[in-house]
Amino acid sequence: MTQPSRSLPSLFPVAAAPWMALACVAAWVLFGGALDQAQHGDNFEQFNWAHSLEWGYHKHPPLPTWLLGLWQRVWGESPSATLFVAGLCGLATGACTWLIGRALMGPRLAGIAVLLWGLHHAYSWKAQVLNHNTVMMTCIAACAFAAITALRTQGRASTLAWVGVGLAGGLALLAKYQSAIALAGILLALGHGGAWRQRRHVVGTVGAVLLALGLFAPHLVWLVQHDFITLKYASQSAQNLDLGDRLWRITVFLLLQARVMVALLACAGLWWLWQRLAQAGPLPADEVVVDTAVPRRSWLFGLVVFPLGTVLLVCLLGGVKLQDHWGFQPLQFISLLLAWQLRGVAAGGLGRLALLALVAHGALAATWSRPVWSAHSSQHASRTNQYFFPAQPLTDAVMADWRAVTSCPLRYVVGPPFEAGIVSVYSRTGAVVFENGAPAKSPWVDPVALASAGAVVIERDVPPAAPGAVKRGQADPARRGEVTHWAIVPPQRPCPP
Repeated sequence: MTQPSRSLPSLFPVAAAPWMALACVAAWVLFGGALDQAQHGDNFEQFNWAHSLEWGYHKHPPLPTWLLGLWQRVWGESPSATLFVAGLCGLATGACTWLIGRALMGPRLAGIAVLLWGLHHAYSWKAQVLNHNTVMMTCIAACAFAAITALRTQGRASTLAWVGVGLAGGLALLAKYQSAIALAGILLALGHGGAWRQRRHVVGTVGAVLLALGLFAPHLVWLVQHDFITLKYASQSAQNLDLGDRLWRITVFLLLQARVMVALLACAGLWWLWQRLAQAGPLPADEVVVDTAVPRRSWLFGLVVFPLGTVLLVCLLGGVKLQDHWGFQPLQFISLLLAWQLRGVAAGGLGRLALLALVAHGALAATWSRPVWSAHSSQHASRTNQYFFPAQPLTDAVMADWRAVTSCPLRYVVGPPFEAGIVSVYSRTGAVVFENGAPAKSPWVDPVALASAGAVVIERDVPPAAPGAVKRGQADPARRGEVTHWAIVPPQRPCPP
C-alpha cells in the first residue's frame, strides 16, 4: 500500500520551533558582526562606560555596562565583545519566551509564538545592538517565566522561583527604569489571576519585591549622590503638548511600531491566509494548556496590553514625547498574543510558518545589508547608518598622527561618544573615552592624569578646541561631507617603560 507523501508542514516538528528561532538570532548576530564596518552608537556608549564599573551612568542604570565590562575583563577587550553579550541576551530572551508560551498555551502555540518572536525588530535587524532595551527585555522575560514557575510548583522549587522573580526584577530595574512598567504588568497578572488568594504566593510576591528593591537600592543611593542625573536626562522627553499634539504623537508612535514590526505582522497574516486556504482547523482542545494557577487571559493582558497601554497613557496624560524605542519592551511578547489569536487555524502547518519566517529573515537581511551589495553603498555609510561607517580607516588616520607625534601608548580619547568610541575600540588600545570633555559624563577620568598622558581630541564637523595640540587632521572616510576633525595633544611626561 502506498504511503501518502509528507509535506513540509507535517515534517516540521513542534520541538524544532524554538531551536530555529534561536538559530536565527545567532545568525543575525554573526551576520552583523561579519558585515559591520562600525557598530550602533549604543554599543559605543557601553564600550565607553565600561572602562569604569559604576552604580550608574549619566543616562541610565548600570547593568548593561556591567555585563560588557565583566565580559571584557574575562575575555579581553575586542570590538566583538558587544556582539557576544547582545547575542547571549537575545538567546536567553527567546528561550524564556518559548517557556512562557508553553506554560500559557501549550507547545504548538508556543512554537507559533517563538517563530514570530524571532522577527521582532530587536532580535533580527538589531540583534547585534547592546543597549538598555536589550538587557531589560531579557530580565523581564526571565522575571515573567520565574513568576509563572512559582505559581506552578510547590515547596522548595516554588521558593527558588520567587527568589528568581526578585533577582530578575531587581536586575531589570538596574537595566532601565522603563522596566518598572513591565514589572507592574507582572504584578497585575499575579493579582488578577488570583495568585494572592494563597498565602504562600502573597509571601513569595512580597519577598520578591523586597529583594528587587534591595538590589536596586545602591543605584538609588548613587542617584541621590549624583543629583538625579539620569532622571534629568529622561525628563528631556517631557513637553507641554496640547491634546491634539498628544494624540498625533501617539498615532505616529503606533505607526512606527507597526513599521518596525512589519515582518512579524506580515508573516502572521500570510500564515493565517495560507492556513485558511489549506482549510486548517482550530487546534485540538487537548493541545491547549488550561492551567487555573496561571490564567492565560490575565498574563497576556499583563505582559502585552498593560505595558503598551501604560506607555501610551504617559503621553496622553503626561504630555511626554514618546521615544521610538519605548515600544520595544511593551511589544516583546506581542507574538504570544498573536499566536493565541491564530489558534483557530493552528492545526498543523507549523512548517508553513517556519518557511515564511525564513523568507522574512532573508528579506530583512537583504535590506539591512544593502550598503554591502548596492552599487551606491557610499550613500548609506554615514553617521545615520552607523553599522557601515568606515571605523577602521578613520581610526588608522588618527593613530597615524598620534604615532607621528609620540611613541607613548594612547590612553585617552576626548570627544563625542560615537567618534571617540570608534578610535578607542578600533585602535585596540583600551584608551579611556572622556565623553565630550564633560566630567559629569565620565567622572572616572582624572584630568591631571589625562593632561600628563596626552590625548586624541576628536570632533565632528568642526575642529576641536584642544590647547597644547601639536598636530591636527581631518577626514571624511564615508565621503558624505561629514568631516571628522581631530587634534593630537602629546604627553607631558616621558613614556612609561
